[in-house]
Amino acid sequence: MASHARLAVDRATEPAVPVIAATKRPDGDIRPFSRPLTSRLTRAGRRRKGEAHRLGAKVGEVQNVSGLESDRPARRRARRSLPGAFETTRNLRRALAPVPLSALELRAHQERQRHRLLPLFRFLTLLGAATYLGFLGWDYLLGGWDGVLAALPARLGVTLAILGVWLVAHHPRFVPHWPFLWSGLIVIVTCGTSLVMAIAPDGFEKGVPGLLFAAAANVLVAPLFWLAILNYVLIGIVGLAALALLGAPAAALGNAAYFLVTFGLLFSLVSYWADQARRRNLLLEQSLELEQARRDALLDAMLPAGIAERLKAGETPIADAAPAASIVFVDVVGYSRLTRELPPEALVDLLEQAFAVLDFLAGEHGLTKIKTIGDAYVAAAGVADAVEAGPAEAVAFALAARHALRALGGRLGYDLDVHAGVATGPVTAGVIGEHRPQFDLWGQTVNNASRLQAAAPAGAIQLDGPTAAAVGARFTLQHQGPTVYRGIGEIDVWRIAD
Repeated sequence: MASHARLAVDRATEPAVPVIAATKRPDGDIRPFSRPLTSRLTRAGRRRKGEAHRLGAKVGEVQNVSGLESDRPARRRARRSLPGAFETTRNLRRALAPVPLSALELRAHQERQRHRLLPLFRFLTLLGAATYLGFLGWDYLLGGWDGVLAALPARLGVTLAILGVWLVAHHPRFVPHWPFLWSGLIVIVTCGTSLVMAIAPDGFEKGVPGLLFAAAANVLVAPLFWLAILNYVLIGIVGLAALALLGAPAAALGNAAYFLVTFGLLFSLVSYWADQARRRNLLLEQSLELEQARRDALLDAMLPAGIAERLKAGETPIADAAPAASIVFVDVVGYSRLTRELPPEALVDLLEQAFAVLDFLAGEHGLTKIKTIGDAYVAAAGVADAVEAGPAEAVAFALAARHALRALGGRLGYDLDVHAGVATGPVTAGVIGEHRPQFDLWGQTVNNASRLQAAAPAGAIQLDGPTAAAVGARFTLQHQGPTVYRGIGEIDVWRIAD
């Protein structure tokens, strides 16, 4: 017993050793693997070794078949945790990527920039004159009154030249060529600033603000990238040439060269970025304009012109009261029979030709098309764009529709005829629907016209009492007498005499 107890104590105090086991691979090879006896990781923890490392587990507490823990997941997490470095680089490359334009798009880009930047050019020109004259305060701070008197001729001369360019830019003859006026202004400012830098005490410090203002303003105003680069080249060449001709010291010439080259490169990069951004805006605006044109064309096709314009202007809701509108229902007789006899393509083609004829006739008589319901065509006078038309135009349209559809049927080899109903009275007109707006009419007058058309025999055009009273002197009518319609009541029915 004592020996067994001593053996148990020895086993409890000895360090943990791996127990060697073996596993048989599919190819028959027997390879040992080890598993620690003292591992405190749970089964889930052993499956998620990467999480155990994140929690601070020591190397050796987690073992796998190969005996080594891969750090690939940790590297992936480290890359994902970088503070936006990759995203910033990607955005910078996207911003500096060239935006190619076709010849037509490039011409539109140039014209648009000239038109949009002209007011900014005029404003910056006036601001530049005031700023350049205000640099006399900077001259006073650096050189006192002696510095002001030394720089005053150059300051005044350049200011007057800038004001002259501002006045010329308002003349209609020079407006299309204002970018070249801007280049001339850049040369004037550069020459004046170089003169100050050459002859005034501490001239370099006094001239730097003028060149910096010209370079910064060039980023905003130059409508095209190549013009901006040209202006920066002019600033560098003219500035250095003026300093050399005026006998500037070598130190001032070197400082000016370093300044002009450095800022020229920097602002050239900014100008390139601005030009590419303007090109992207052009393509985006053209896309938006194309979508807007498609939307407007769709609205024009779906709605009367006046109603479509009101809807484009943002008016909502659109609802009008028409006290004396004439509603016309024209229906193709026998169309249900044709649906059983004709194939779908021929049926749709026939209906399309018939409605195209009715659209033309409605426009000829000053009526507004309201909608189509199956093989029925609905038009109106006295509403929307047809406010000038009345009952006489509505009846004339119905007669012309009957004659035209009979002729169309004879030409296509079909026996076509119509029956129509015309009613006059008050209606409510408006637009309903948000995604598919539709102009429609409501009221008892609409119901009366529909019932008159449905009850008319083939080839007949039926009118109600108000319509007959309005057109009796122009057309030959037959009085059919009062007729009671279910759900509507009594209507005094008249018919156009053949």
